Parts: sequence; C-alpha cells; structure tokens
Amino acid sequence: MTFNTAIFYDIENLLKGYGFSQNLISNLSLKEILEEIKETKQIGKIAVQRAYANWSDPRLGFLKNEILELGIDPIQVFGFMQGPRKNAADIQLAIDAMEMACQKESLENFVIISGDGGFASLAKKLHEYGKTVVGCAYETATNKVLASVCDAFVWIEDPEEDFTPKTNYSQTFRETTNNKSNTEMLTNDPRVVKMTQSIKPSFVSEKSAVLEKVCEVLDWFRNNRETKTELIERGIPLSVVKEGITYAIAGFDAAKIGFPKFVEFMQFVCSGTDLATFDVKGTGAKLAFRKLNKIGTQLPDLTDREIHSVEFYRSLLAKEQPVFKLPDFESVRKVAVYLEKNPVRSELIGETIEKFSNLLQGNVEQEAVKFSLLCFLAAECFERIPEDALLSEQKLTLKEEFLTAEKIISKLTFGMKEKIKNRLGEVKENIFYELINF
Repeated sequence: MTFNTAIFYDIENLLKGYGFSQNLISNLSLKEILEEIKETKQIGKIAVQRAYANWSDPRLGFLKNEILELGIDPIQVFGFMQGPRKNAADIQLAIDAMEMACQKESLENFVIISGDGGFASLAKKLHEYGKTVVGCAYETATNKVLASVCDAFVWIEDPEEDFTPKTNYSQTFRETTNNKSNTEMLTNDPRVVKMTQSIKPSFVSEKSAVLEKVCEVLDWFRNNRETKTELIERGIPLSVVKEGITYAIAGFDAAKIGFPKFVEFMQFVCSGTDLATFDVKGTGAKLAFRKLNKIGTQLPDLTDREIHSVEFYRSLLAKEQPVFKLPDFESVRKVAVYLEKNPVRSELIGETIEKFSNLLQGNVEQEAVKFSLLCFLAAECFERIPEDALLSEQKLTLKEEFLTAEKIISKLTFGMKEKIKNRLGEVKENIFYELINF
C-alpha cells in the first residue's frame, strides 16, 4: 500500500464555530475520527494531514497536543469568524487540496473532514483530476450536495447529539388537545400516525412507568396487521420505533433512565420477549421478531447483569451531562497528583490541557491528560468565571476544598456514583471498584 492519501480537517466545522460548548470539548476526538475513516478501507497510507484553524486562539489548546500526536500539520489561518474573512480556512483548504492534486500525482485519495456545502465544488474538481474523494462530517450538519458528490462519506458521531434540547412534547400536547393535526405535528411516519389513534401520550419519568408504556407501544407494533407483517418480513427501523415511543412518552430520553444509546435501551426492553434488535447491513438497526434472524445480525439482549458492568458504566458516564469520559484511572490519579502540586489559577481550559499535557509528557498520554482534567471539571472541582460564559471562555481555578489529590479523586468518584445511581437506581460497588481499578 502506497502513501496515496491526503486528509484535510476543517476545524471550524468540527467545532461548529468558535463558541464551542463543553460537550464538544469533552467528546471531540480527532483520533477517533481518524480511526473511523481508516475502518472504511477507502484510503491508503496517509501522506499528508492538515488541520485549518486559528491556532493562536488559546481556547484551542485542548486540541493542539492531539494534532501533534497524530502528526497533523496545523495550518494557521487568521481572521477566523471575523467579518469578510470568516471563510478564510475553507478557501485555504481548497487551494491546498487543488495544489496537491496538480503537483503530487501519487496522491489518489482526498479526505475532506467538513460538512460545508462549498466543498462540493472542490470534490467535483478533484474528480476531474481523477482523484477519489471521501467526505467526513456530522450527519446533522452536512450539506446534501457535498454528501452526494463524494465517492464515500463517513458519518461521525455528533459530540452534542445527546445534548440537543428535546421538543417539549408535554407543552405541545397541552396546547393541541383534541386537535386532529396534533399527530401530524409530531411525526410524518404513517405507522406512528396510525399508532397515535390507539395510544394516548403519558407524562411519566419513573423507569418502571416508562418501561410499562414502552411495552404498550411494542404491543401495538406486534398486533397491527401492517407492522406485524413488517416485523416478520423485513423489520422496522429503530428510528420509527423511537418516534412512536417519543410520542407515547412526553420528553422521552433513554439516557435519563440509564441507557446512553437508544439501541441499548431496546436491547434491554426486548430481553426475554419474542422481539429482538438486529444490525441490518446498509440500513442500520431494526426491530423484528426474534426467530427471523435472516435479516441481519441479532444484537444480544441486555439484562440487569449486562447493565451493571464496567463497560456499561463507562458508556453511561460518557454520555449526557455531567460527562465523565474516563481514561485509565491510574492516569486520572497521576493528573490529580500533579494538579495538587500545580493548582490551576485563572486559566482557560484549553491552556490548562495544553500545559499539563506538555509537563506530563512521557508519564501520562496526552489524551488521558485531557479527559482527566475534563472529568475533574465535570465533578465541579473548579470555579468557573464568569459562570454564564461558554466553557471555552471561562477562567478556571481549583477550589480551595479540593487542593489535594485525595480530595479531587474523592469528589470525582462521588460524582460518578451519583450519576450511575440516578440513571440505574443503584450502583454495584464491586463493579464500580473494578471500573476505577481497571
């Protein structure tokens, strides 16, 4: 395999502008994005990697070490988001890509990590030079034209997807009681529209009540003639099932009752029933009758035993606020010890991550430093000033009551336990001990 691939990162697009949130800082990982691109087998060996941003902005400190670790060339672009030069990075990226296409014949694959529609023209021009173009971006923020002209497109998980404010269905139902257009407002899927004629929405939040209502929804899909046929022959997309559940339960959010992903929630709900979830190649996850495993790979059931596991605890902690995206816990302890010796005083989060990564280099991996500090932040070990500003713009100071590594770790583990307990109802101490000693 030859070095035939060039990768271009539109950092502004990944950050959704420079007013980025805590969720983006906590969950954005260039390393994970690169791994997802490699898994597609659409590229060869990487010859060039460039990331375009205003790297002089101290708020980007949380990305700098990852850029260096991956061997990405940071391309400095001034004037980001300022008046007429707000597209300066896009223009520079396009110029560099075309220059390489013309001058470096060995480069055959061009990866554009951005959802901006303007890059559709770049992709078409690269095709004229006989190049393969792979796009990569958040599905919810990608121009359709760009996606269609690329030879392949890699959808990456939106770090903020699980934190998008949900529609206030409770308010909607109150305002539209007995209004025939109510179901049309909430769904466009004909199956769910039909379901709404038989099932009334409820306002429940307790886990047991939620599960009971979900069973009512699944019973409707089982018993309705059309949907029963689908469950037998080809399965029903989980997106449709989720739409039905969201209608039936106002403000439904699987993460609030302990399931970071909806598919995991369905694996739990279907456990021990005639229904199961399937991974169907090319179409995603579907719900179907358990015996009909020809449509795809049947996903395993999730029981209480599987939920109370290190892997599930780790997944739960990494989703929804407060976010605890844990590296290995030994690294967490080392960062806490260093924080005790070098307490943060009025620093931006980006500056802090960059400083600690440089000073702990060779002792703690750079990514582990970043996520350890973000875990301490989620555990409220820092004062954040001003309180109403975005995290990227706040000055952090280690609180007086957490000036020792022991107290920092104690505060972190307390916060983690509280989150697990609030979502699952209990914490298995032996599993939690294994988590922090993994």
